[in-house]
Amino acid sequence: MFDKAIPDNLKKYELDILAGFAAARRRKIEYSQAWGYPEKPPAGPAAFAVLEKSIERPIQEKPGITSSDLKCPGPASMQKIKILPLVGMAAARRGDGGAWRAWSLAKNLDKTGQGAIPLVELELLARELDIHKKTWRRWLAAARRLTLVRDRMRGDGWIVLAGQAWAAVLLGCDYLGPRPASIAAGDLISEGWRAFIWAAYEQTHHERPISRRKQEQLTGVPERTQRAYDSQVGVDRRPNYSLSDRPGDNLAAVAEFEDRPGLFKYYDKKRRRWWCAWRLPDCRSTTAAESLQRGRSKKIAKQIKRLSYKRINGLSILGQAESYDAGSVATVRLFHRTGRQARAAIRKLDKTGSKQPNELYLFKQAGRSCDFWQPLPLGGIAA
Repeated sequence: MFDKAIPDNLKKYELDILAGFAAARRRKIEYSQAWGYPEKPPAGPAAFAVLEKSIERPIQEKPGITSSDLKCPGPASMQKIKILPLVGMAAARRGDGGAWRAWSLAKNLDKTGQGAIPLVELELLARELDIHKKTWRRWLAAARRLTLVRDRMRGDGWIVLAGQAWAAVLLGCDYLGPRPASIAAGDLISEGWRAFIWAAYEQTHHERPISRRKQEQLTGVPERTQRAYDSQVGVDRRPNYSLSDRPGDNLAAVAEFEDRPGLFKYYDKKRRRWWCAWRLPDCRSTTAAESLQRGRSKKIAKQIKRLSYKRINGLSILGQAESYDAGSVATVRLFHRTGRQARAAIRKLDKTGSKQPNELYLFKQAGRSCDFWQPLPLGGIAA
């Protein structure tokens, strides 16, 4: 069977053909022995072992790159990937989630900040994460199409990565959120990755109260979808209540003239009186993500504004774009843990002259399953 001549046009497949012949002959002998019709091989079983050993092809590995050479040690799925959550949500809305995830994995490998990495390292990380080959090719092709990654002109197998600001502009994100976060690589590439990205965004608030309505205004994610994401990941929710100094007899007047959600009255045993109270936004936390230091978030936000200006007005007026002042959005924290933070917020309001809220809130005490805050009128704290 093995003495048949192999055509010249199939010579390059000679080893595969001989291996197929050997496997077929072995199976034929095994089946015949199982059915009670033993068939002896012409040269004995040792001949097949010698033949298979002779045609065994060595496994070719890429030189110089092994799993231990990766810059992220440990199991691949447990590696922490630094992300900007709202950039990921913007990519999901555009249908470019795969491109953003490929770029995020590549940025995680760029520990030295060169802005470029060997493509073989990224491919090896994708294999360790067990990403399907077709899925990975689609992600990488989409990242190249959006210019999130591009091959270096010298053709040395390295890819150049877009910066944080330019990536946000390409994906249509103009608000970065409070700070970056990190999640496990396995969660980033999973089917429910959007829920983990949302949990990472909520973790960046450091358990400060924020309503779902406000989060929808900032991110565009509907309240119903927020609840579904929290349920999927397992986000812990802690209610908050405001304990005011307004007597409980004024409950009807407060309900008529003020917009207080969940208004009610409670009895204070120490002072032996009824007082007005109302519901505040919840605090949320999760173990699926970790909030990181703010780092260059403010600088990146200004770069996004400048790059967006250039992209809208064209690169032909580069001088105007460079002289464009991105400015800064005046934000004031409403909920404060200490009086020092509250006084700093009031000084900031007086300095900027921006629109002042009705009141601030100072943390009062923590209950078993909720927290209590004290409302502070803006004129009630000495600067």
